[in-house]
Amino acid sequence: MKNICVIFCVMLALASHAQKLAEFNLNSYEGWTYTRSSVDLNTANISTNKINLYGDYTLVSPLFSAQNVKYVKAQIRIVSKNYAQDKYSYLKASPALQLLDANGTVVSTVLHYYSEALLEQNIEAYLPVPEASQMLSFRISVPSGDVNSTGAVREVTLSASATDGKVFGDVNADGVCDVTDVTSIINMILETDVTNPIADVNESGIIDVSDVTTVINHILN
Repeated sequence: MKNICVIFCVMLALASHAQKLAEFNLNSYEGWTYTRSSVDLNTANISTNKINLYGDYTLVSPLFSAQNVKYVKAQIRIVSKNYAQDKYSYLKASPALQLLDANGTVVSTVLHYYSEALLEQNIEAYLPVPEASQMLSFRISVPSGDVNSTGAVREVTLSASATDGKVFGDVNADGVCDVTDVTSIINMILETDVTNPIADVNESGIIDVSDVTTVINHILN
């Protein structure tokens, strides 16, 4: 009997770790808010990449229960139709991910930085949930973006996680440490107006060539 209870508790724990909190896709967008009043949230607009993020245009989830949730795992697919144009900047098009409390106050923020210009960007990020949180919502925006440097949200899946999912050297937050992270750091060094504390992998207080070396050595070892 004791063994059965232990197994049952483990199964409940695993289920809570994978608990889905909210999702956004072609067939599931009820309760989500897109702050561009001229574009409605519907299957047609989502499928034709009209849910673009830049400036004040944001996408906000409905409220979900965050009780006993340590981290919100956000998996996002964004399509950037202008990715091959000269005026497109993938650093400007990089999104900010936030959790808001029931009053709309930001309680958690993760800045995600693209490592290269791609037609489709797939993001996986973990947002820490403050203790004693009750109801939260999720917001994605591109504060540095513009009409040329933007992307359209196609899918968002939010789920509960017991861990932060961090991988050493994973600057672009794609779940692995590889040459794309080296590229991300180099681009941040060259783009003096774009910085990300995660890129300071050796924790020296500055982002420079030594961080590039640290990541390369980590990959080779």
